[in-house]
Amino acid sequence: MDKQQYKQYVTDLLNEHNRQSIDELVALYEDRDFIRDYASEDTELGYIYIVTCIYREEHNEHIKNNIMSVRRTKERLIQIITYCKFLLWRIELMFDDEAVEELMRYLDYEKLSVIFLVEMIRIGSIDKISMHIKLSEVYKKQMLDTYAFQLLRYANNQEPGNEQIVCMLADMCIQYGNIESAKKLLETIEKPGRITEVLLRKVYSDE
Repeated sequence: MDKQQYKQYVTDLLNEHNRQSIDELVALYEDRDFIRDYASEDTELGYIYIVTCIYREEHNEHIKNNIMSVRRTKERLIQIITYCKFLLWRIELMFDDEAVEELMRYLDYEKLSVIFLVEMIRIGSIDKISMHIKLSEVYKKQMLDTYAFQLLRYANNQEPGNEQIVCMLADMCIQYGNIESAKKLLETIEKPGRITEVLLRKVYSDE
């Protein structure tokens, strides 16, 4: 197939939106030749590669409301990604609090997962650590501690050992009484700073 035929094939698979068509789409984007020759060279096909990466991670985490849960056209998926990247740009570069609120509303309205948000930060943010921290704090203010913890956990998986993120995760573990998990997290920090030392004293004082 040539590029236009592949684009039509991807469009058809998304429009069919059944178990078989989703599996075929994922399999297509696991083909290294296709990625090299087409997905990496074409913007539209490249965006759907992002979609399949998000879906695979969501599927592995058994997330029910994943990016493929509802039928979305290729154009709609691209629109969602570009809009979220634009909001992240406003948040990061313009310190726009309204953009933060809009992003949270948009993620909820479109039923987009924390994994989706992590991927948007990965491809759309300059200071990824700061963005993870900022948005996790937003989730905590909204009393969505599970989402906040997930966001920080994925951030730690992507960039292991960041003291601020590890300490935030450990502090949440302590708040919920999971002292052993907090210890394990804190022990991953090679050069403990003041905050780490405070938390270490706290977890070991409970013994």
